[in-house]
Amino acid sequence: MPAESSPKIVIVDESPVRAAILEAGLREAGFTGVSHIGEMQNLLARIYELDPDVILIDLENPSRDVLEQMFQVSRAVRRPIATLTRAMPPRFRPRSMPGFPPISSMG
Repeated sequence: MPAESSPKIVIVDESPVRAAILEAGLREAGFTGVSHIGEMQNLLARIYELDPDVILIDLENPSRDVLEQMFQVSRAVRRPIATLTRAMPPRFRPRSMPGFPPISSMG
């Protein structure tokens, strides 16, 4: 995907390993405008500074402060926001994930 047509994506995740995996996958898929925010302090200001088209945020174990900042971001920044978490109920796990039973055997 040419850089000029690639949407700017910001990954908000305090885990550098998880963020690096996600960033590598996005770049492999052709997305060139990928940035990472690893700390939640001044989150709204940092998102404004990067001016992304899409925001991906990990909410695995959000503190009350992180949730409040995300509410501020969602109200102030008119961009799509996707929340990610490692905890996924079995019925929502895709078939392609190794180690999980077939969907037909899931509750």
